[in-house]
Amino acid sequence: MPKLAINTISIQTKYPSASPEDVEKLITIKIEEKIKSIVGIKKYTSTSSESFSDIVIEYDEKSQNRIELMQKIRDAVARVELPSIVKPPKVIQYESSQISILSIGLFVKNDLPYSKLREISYNLSEIITRQKGVSSVKKNGYLDREVKIFLDQEKILKHNLTIDTIVNYIKQRNTRITAGKFIRDNKEQNIVIISEFKDPKDIEEVIISNVFGAPIVRLKDVATFEISYKKPKSIIHIDGKRALYLDIKKTIDSDIITTVSNIKKVVNEFKKTLDKEVEFKYYNDAAKSVNKRLNVTISNGLSGLLLVLLVLTLFLDKRIAFWVSLGIPVSLLGAIFYLDMANETLNLVSMIGMILVIGIIVDDAIVVSENIEKHRHLGKPKTQATIDALSEVFPPIITSSLTTIAAFSPLLLMDNTMGKFLFLIPLTVIIALIISVLEVVISLPAHLNHIENIKKKTWFEPIEIKFQSVAIKLFHKRYLIVFLFILLLIGTIFLWMTKLPFLLNGDGNVNSISLEIEPPEHYNLEKRINAVKNIEEIFQKNIKKSEVKSIISFINSSGSSNIEVSLTHIDKRNRTANQIIEQLKKKTDHIKTVKLYYSGASQLGVGKAIELNIISKNDLVREKAASKTIEYLKSYDGIYSIKNNDNLGKPQYRVVIDYEKAAKLNISINSLNRYVRIALDGEKVTEIRHQNETVEFRVKFKNTVKDYAQLKKLKIANRNGRLIPVVNFTDLLRTKPSVNIEHYNGRRVTKITASVDKQKINPLEVSQKIKEQLLAEYKQLEVQLGGEAKESQESSVALLKSFVIALIVIYAILFLLLNSFVQPILVMLAVPFAFIGVVWAFYLHDEVLSFFALVGSVGLIGVVVNDSLLLINHFNNKIKDSINLVEQVAKRTSQRLRAIDSATLTTFLGVIPMVYNLFGSEAILRPMAMAISYGLLFATLLILVLLPCFYLIYKDFSNKFLKQKAFD
Repeated sequence: MPKLAINTISIQTKYPSASPEDVEKLITIKIEEKIKSIVGIKKYTSTSSESFSDIVIEYDEKSQNRIELMQKIRDAVARVELPSIVKPPKVIQYESSQISILSIGLFVKNDLPYSKLREISYNLSEIITRQKGVSSVKKNGYLDREVKIFLDQEKILKHNLTIDTIVNYIKQRNTRITAGKFIRDNKEQNIVIISEFKDPKDIEEVIISNVFGAPIVRLKDVATFEISYKKPKSIIHIDGKRALYLDIKKTIDSDIITTVSNIKKVVNEFKKTLDKEVEFKYYNDAAKSVNKRLNVTISNGLSGLLLVLLVLTLFLDKRIAFWVSLGIPVSLLGAIFYLDMANETLNLVSMIGMILVIGIIVDDAIVVSENIEKHRHLGKPKTQATIDALSEVFPPIITSSLTTIAAFSPLLLMDNTMGKFLFLIPLTVIIALIISVLEVVISLPAHLNHIENIKKKTWFEPIEIKFQSVAIKLFHKRYLIVFLFILLLIGTIFLWMTKLPFLLNGDGNVNSISLEIEPPEHYNLEKRINAVKNIEEIFQKNIKKSEVKSIISFINSSGSSNIEVSLTHIDKRNRTANQIIEQLKKKTDHIKTVKLYYSGASQLGVGKAIELNIISKNDLVREKAASKTIEYLKSYDGIYSIKNNDNLGKPQYRVVIDYEKAAKLNISINSLNRYVRIALDGEKVTEIRHQNETVEFRVKFKNTVKDYAQLKKLKIANRNGRLIPVVNFTDLLRTKPSVNIEHYNGRRVTKITASVDKQKINPLEVSQKIKEQLLAEYKQLEVQLGGEAKESQESSVALLKSFVIALIVIYAILFLLLNSFVQPILVMLAVPFAFIGVVWAFYLHDEVLSFFALVGSVGLIGVVVNDSLLLINHFNNKIKDSINLVEQVAKRTSQRLRAIDSATLTTFLGVIPMVYNLFGSEAILRPMAMAISYGLLFATLLILVLLPCFYLIYKDFSNKFLKQKAFD
């Protein structure tokens, strides 16, 4: 895939053990207040969940330098006052080229202890990280080391100590400070005070009391220690087995195939050092996907090129065909050279651009060579024939190239995600076309000028004669012909509006299935694991081996768990992702203990099919609107997995303090906070680097609180050193379970998401109905579309703007060449009629009219305008009067028949292998190729029949205006 600068910045903050409400109040809102006034931010959204705040900023890249904006955001975040236990927030900018390129699953074969598996995965990740092209290796299912310090409250009181005192002593003992500088031997030198733990066991010897005349008290006198691992927050299953999972990302400029190959080499070397006690498996191998895409693209492209050569030799002298075809590699190699100079890569998108431009390149070369051949057959000297032929077609060749560039150029201005993704298509086409024009007007004529005795292909002459006689009859009935074509156009528009709604992408792009599993609020990690295991077994029984690459489960201790199913390429399976989802839904319908939300994910990564953000500060209004929306979505057949982000989370208890009682009992509120935190999850007090990894030290009580009953029995020390039961000055109230809290530009938002069967439902249409009709009565609401519906809306609007701009520029270029207000319209009339072929092709092939089909249609405009222009220009050059006008038009049209037919066939055959997946399929390529091939096939009929009819009607009216009458 191409490099893609994503204009989003994420601010991520961890707040250990905090509820979503506390995260929202103490972190998210504070950061939002600081960033909201920064110039250049288009919008910002946030999610406050348990222990974590994530703010995503979308910025206007045109008005702001990304680096400067990042610095402004960092400065704003640095000014926020956060709780003392919160680490500084991370400000992150992502790029699409920093993608995961390979995942490695590590499985235990025998009874290997976790510590050994962990050591192996750590060593392997370190080796991989050092490889060229690797930016990071994320270890999933990997538990960090931790030293747990279990304090004995009775012993602490016995020594007249407090928790605060002990924590402070631990922190002070593990420090490293640069105290200052001094001058020695005329050199400035630093003074560093080092008081760090060298080993985790050093913690035991920390002195926590040293009263004169009394024995020294060390931490080991009031605590016990356990060197182990952090409590797991998530468990990874791969294909039903627990595993460690290494997710490897590449650097921005590295090559996927080379990097993955190097990684596999070092992994194979590493495996040789082990006793086959651990099994390694590769997943999500991006190199395989890239190789397949490149092979599909190259194979289809080469097969198309071969068909182009066959057509050229059919219509032209084989020596001319050779020089015409040589322009293809010259133009494409020139484009590749430019992309390399521009620091762009040869990838799927740039190769699509090359395939699309082959037909256009050949089109111009055929026109020049065919005209040179005609002038040579008139008996002219070689050089004179070449000059005359080139002079005749030079203006329309240049103009047609400019119109093609004008057709593609507006695509460069699309600034949404899809526009950035497809940026290389118009860029590649334009560069290749510029090089092609230079080759066609300079190099090609020079080569053809050296050919002696050009053989005339006579087999086509009877076809030209027959066409001319048929054309005369048709052109006499030009008004009827135009009327019938207009009826066909109206019918096609009706078919488009009723049967072919616009979709961003079809089912062919969906290459994975995601299942979100929402357990009941009281489920612990063990119950969550069992629930996921049951579903994994169902998946393994109902998804064929030929359909699946991997099934990876992420089982979380809080919130939802996920199962990600990576599907094989559509060529290798008989079912689409939606069909597989339908079967899985039926097989899991009996599961009522957890909620299941299915969705399909495409390689475009644009989010859920339906995503509605209902925004309001009024919680009641927002909840009513959300309920109404959910009921409306449920009424549709084809919409499933409807989810409201306001679903309840974990149960929550609120500690209500009686401040008078607390004061009488001499209780410190800060001590209460710390005691409760230590009693429940413990408190991190310090950390060290040991054996190349971070080891945290966590203070806990000897008797950890695990449930409500134990919490009620908790005692804390007051300022006098007495243990006071918490229930003596507090009440524990069970409140509404916590939820993830989401904001849109600082206001609370309820997000409704759903998946759809695209054979039945258009997500954009449904989303717009809800926004504009269903929720119109709620004046206090703002509704914003997200996910695929939003991207569809933005992409269709951007493409429409590009289309309009292209037509205006094309008209202006044609006006300059033809010196007429009307004739450019004649040339461009072929454009709307050309879409007849596109619409009917997609309808008859039972394909959705996707965004990529419309991009292909933009390319079609360039080809159609080229051929139309050459015909109109030929009329202008050869028809000098209105005598026998119909016969003249028929004759001149037949003279261009070979050039138009050969150009059409070369373009059609150049892309048709991609339509029918002759060498494998690529979901992005197929709709583009189908739009160009069948659109052009039908457009040829328009150019040869409809365009001359329009020209004759234009002459009829112009002659009447000049008080003349065309003689038919």
